[in-house]
Formats: sequence, structure tokens, C-alpha cells
Amino acid sequence: MFTDLVSNWRFPVVLWVIAGFGIMRWFAKKHVVTSDSATRSVRLLMQFGMSLLGATILLLLQQNKNAFEAFKTPSVIPLCGFGSAIACYFHWKAMGISLSKVSIFAIWDDIIAMTLSYIVLKEGRFLNSGIIGGVLLAIISVTLLGKYSQQKTAEARATDNALYRYILTYSVLWGVARFSIRYFSAHDLPVSVFLVNWYFGATVAALCIVLQTYWSTTETRHMSVPTIMKRDVGIMCLYGLGIVTCMYIEFWAYKAPHVVVQPIFLVSEALLSTAIGLWIFREKERLDRHETAYMGIGLLSTVLIALSF
Repeated sequence: MFTDLVSNWRFPVVLWVIAGFGIMRWFAKKHVVTSDSATRSVRLLMQFGMSLLGATILLLLQQNKNAFEAFKTPSVIPLCGFGSAIACYFHWKAMGISLSKVSIFAIWDDIIAMTLSYIVLKEGRFLNSGIIGGVLLAIISVTLLGKYSQQKTAEARATDNALYRYILTYSVLWGVARFSIRYFSAHDLPVSVFLVNWYFGATVAALCIVLQTYWSTTETRHMSVPTIMKRDVGIMCLYGLGIVTCMYIEFWAYKAPHVVVQPIFLVSEALLSTAIGLWIFREKERLDRHETAYMGIGLLSTVLIALSF
């Protein structure tokens, strides 16, 4: 019975929704995201370092030729991992401002990933009026929120502008990254080989961010990387292993047809992560009726696209 459950395509999909959009988003907002740039950069390095370690152990445990194949894969995978780490950095910064808004606009990296799938994987036959309408609603939602933010006080306007810059940056990077997951899962690349290459690139990017943060301003010159690591090692070990586990589950879930799992992921992220931000972290108290309405349009765009697959 358990074997039948695990072999069912719904099993990894449900696991990913609960772990990726629920538990990990709550944990990141509660324990990982911070406004201190030095701590944030070191935590990013610890996260991907632990993820790389976990992926390497998984590769070695398989006890087959995959361990050697890890060094023969296309260089585009580490590059995508590199971009994903930068996206994660900006995602953390955005989550620190508003998890609910981040979740509503999570559709943009999916739109980019779907566009690449239509072009590269020849999935344009799945494009229809519902998807086009959903994309237009998403554009309207972003436009209305952007214009409305310009009517706020200078401080609130600066915060909103920063949030939208972060969202734009990581949406482009993650859109390409998500497409690469779909592309290589569709080409039967062993997941352990994919993960080692992915997290190698991500760890290199995180190291670059630590160095850039250290040398960017005199305020961060006093940062002690060993001190931060010692303080946060427990949290980041747990989070890093959780991340690589979720990536494994996501790669597994994408073995099913894209048009089957993508609608589930779209709606789940928009609803579950947004609900966590609004009610658990009480972000609803900082929204007025205009922002609520415009975010509602964004949620509607996600549902429309999901129903159109």
C-alpha cells in the first residue's frame, strides 16, 4: 500500500505544497529572514553549504556511476544554481517586508518559466485565452499596486519601491531556474546529479555575496563570520537540509506533466503562503482596502491561469 502511495504522482505534489509553501515559508519568515545584511549573507552561505553537503551525501549513498556523472553535466546547471542563490537573497529581503505580497506575486517566476517552456519545450499548444487573461490580470494588479504606492508617504513609498525591485529581480532569476528544473527532470537527469551541481553553483554565489557584503560598507567590516556561524548553526543546518529535501521533492513532482502539477503549485503558493503572512504574521493589519483589492486581483490572476491548464 505504501509503495502504491509513493508511486502516485500526487504524493510528491502534496508533500511539496505542505513543505515548500507551508512549513519552509513559515520557518524562513520566523527564524531566517533578518534585516541585518551581514547575518543575512552568512545565513545564505550556511543554507546552501548544508544543502550542498546533503546533496553530496545523497549522491554517494546511491552507490552507482552517478557520482562520476556529476562532473560531466552541462555547466548551465551550476549557473542556474548561482542565479537561484542570488534570487533567494532578494526573496529573503522581500519576505522581510511582506510575505503576503511576495506570495501573491510569486506567479511571475512561474509566468517566466511557462514562457520558456512554451518556446524551448514546444509547449505552446497549451497556451489559451485563460492563461493570457490571467497574465493580463497579473499585470493590472502590479500596475495598480505600483501606482497606489506612489500616493503614500515618502517612507512607505520607498519601502514599497524596494519590495517591487526585489520581487522583479528574483522573479526573473527564479523563472529561469524553475524552467531548468522542468527541463532537466524531463530529460531524465538523475536528481542527485542535478542537486550537487545546482547547490555547488548556489554555494559559490552565496560566498560571493558574503564577500561583497563584507567589503561594501565600513559598517559591515566588523562582521565576524565564525561568530555568526556558531550562533546560527543549528537553525541554518535545519533550514539547509529542509531546502535540499524540498528541492528533491520538487524535482520528483515535476516528473508528472507540467500542465498537471503547475496549476496546483500556483494556487497553493498563492493561498497558503499568503494566508501565513496575513494571519500568522499579522500583515493584514498593514493593508488598507485599496491594497487588499489590488492583491485580490493578483490572486484572481493566479486562479485563472491555474484553471486554464
